[in-house]
Amino acid sequence: MKKILTPLLCLTISIVTFAQTIVSTEVQKRKVVFEEFTGVDCQYCPNGHAILSQYAQQNPGTVIINVHQGPYARMYATQWGNTLASQSNLEGWPAFTVGRTVNNCVVTNYFDPNLDYSVPANNIKSQDSPINIAATATVDASTRTMTIHVEAYYTADVSQNFNMLQIALLQDNIIGPQANAANYNPSQILPNGQYNHMHMLRDLVTGKAWGDTIALNEEGVIEAGTFISKDYTYEIPEVISNENVLFGDINLAIFVSDGQNADCSSLKATNILTGIKVEPEYINIEGNNAVIQNLTLTEQYGCSTNASVKLAVRNNGAPITSMTITYRNTTTETTDHTYTFTGTIDNFTTEEIELEDLPIIIGENNEVVVNIISVNGESFDNISKTATIKKTTPKEGIGVPTVILKTDKYGQEFTWQVVDDNNNVLASGGPYAANRESRDTVLVSALTQPGCYTLVAMDEYGDGLMASQPNGFIRILDQTGYRMANLTGSYKVKKADFVITSMEVGLNDANGVIAQSILYPNPAVDMTTLKINTTSSVDANIQVVDVLGRVAIQLDKQRLYSGENKIDINTSNLNDGTYFVRIITNDGMTSNRLNISK
Repeated sequence: MKKILTPLLCLTISIVTFAQTIVSTEVQKRKVVFEEFTGVDCQYCPNGHAILSQYAQQNPGTVIINVHQGPYARMYATQWGNTLASQSNLEGWPAFTVGRTVNNCVVTNYFDPNLDYSVPANNIKSQDSPINIAATATVDASTRTMTIHVEAYYTADVSQNFNMLQIALLQDNIIGPQANAANYNPSQILPNGQYNHMHMLRDLVTGKAWGDTIALNEEGVIEAGTFISKDYTYEIPEVISNENVLFGDINLAIFVSDGQNADCSSLKATNILTGIKVEPEYINIEGNNAVIQNLTLTEQYGCSTNASVKLAVRNNGAPITSMTITYRNTTTETTDHTYTFTGTIDNFTTEEIELEDLPIIIGENNEVVVNIISVNGESFDNISKTATIKKTTPKEGIGVPTVILKTDKYGQEFTWQVVDDNNNVLASGGPYAANRESRDTVLVSALTQPGCYTLVAMDEYGDGLMASQPNGFIRILDQTGYRMANLTGSYKVKKADFVITSMEVGLNDANGVIAQSILYPNPAVDMTTLKINTTSSVDANIQVVDVLGRVAIQLDKQRLYSGENKIDINTSNLNDGTYFVRIITNDGMTSNRLNISK
């Protein structure tokens, strides 16, 4: 990688009247600069991302430099990360410095729960800055050359023989893996399940870990009124750490720090005085250059055998006004569909384009290929993206189903629905009690016809029912207690289809007394619970029989009382397979299917 570093001018004067062009001479507040040390395999790092992003949103002008470094940085590491981290004596990740403040000759790093980073951060931004920074950056797209002009003006005396100026090249919207993102920063997860990394350090434009020396003097005081002007030329690499460096996603973090620490001579460029973030302008953008960044296939729920197709197209060239797109399901089709896009996609922006639905085969892997064959009338033959989708075959049940759930400790975030094939809501629940677990059991009595239905679980935060141990759950059981769907994992919205084949539960049902009976868990291992709702008190014999009608378990006669009754059944001696739990009363018999899976 080649860099051309050209500092053209460095002036030190006592009064600025004619040299200063863009930097303010008025006293301004300091801006906070965070250096965050992180990695894609770090379980808690997305929490660090979320915390600092929230602070930056609440405090405009905050600068975040996301440094992938250390044992969890499987990818995205640069040549600078370990050096930058070496002054902080990191003991865990994530960790971040706040303006490179120093304690006992070590740059303090945060993320210990006992250390409140907001105290030093708020202290920094409340102070007057002794120096103002302003900068411009221009990228020549035809040569990948960036020219940077930086000006600094001292509004107060600074007791230093010199300061350090650093320019960091950052990149947003780097798409890749991130451990535990769903639990700690789900807003950054894309539809394809990957993570959107932001303000990631890619390079240091100065070519030095601690930056360039400015305001060098022998008196030990940089006087108020000192003006600094520096210019750089930087050739932007096409790839850093196996990741493309994309125009439109890059920006600069520019900051000034102390040049020396009288008490800690080994430390470099500590105590960041202030910093700014600069978005470059682009010139000489020519040619047609489109990229399919993402292809998202989404199954449609209920009885539909279609999938929706959406692609994200990024424009890396001149404005796009038209495209011709072909696509097909290679599993089922031999002829392409054609879609013509008309509109405007500006330079270095991404457009979401939704194509017409494609038919898929349920229960099989379906491969969908999308090609952009022309942009602005110019033909292409290598803009392609492939993705696969497999819609799980819905489980079948009989009778009126029941929804059973346990929330995590954030029940206020959770809601659910059962909908029919026309998206009519048949049952719903939530939000539940705040900051504690809740349980709910709901009979979907509005479901009266055989057909396809969908259980929809929604978590406002985006981590599903995973915030407690053991995790929460939501399930739907048919009238015999057979589990047709069980939604787990992290999600903002998650759905599962199920099919009711018949409203008839079995012969000689005890409809007069037993309003409902279900088994859970089902499938069971060593224990299942039979829940019986009755309209009046009644005696019942309860048996577990195999598929040949042989009695495997015979319980003593049970007295069932009006309302809800629960009976535990020990199934540890049953072999894997299908059984039926019979509830026999004077009014007849109800049979519940039980699956054993060990």
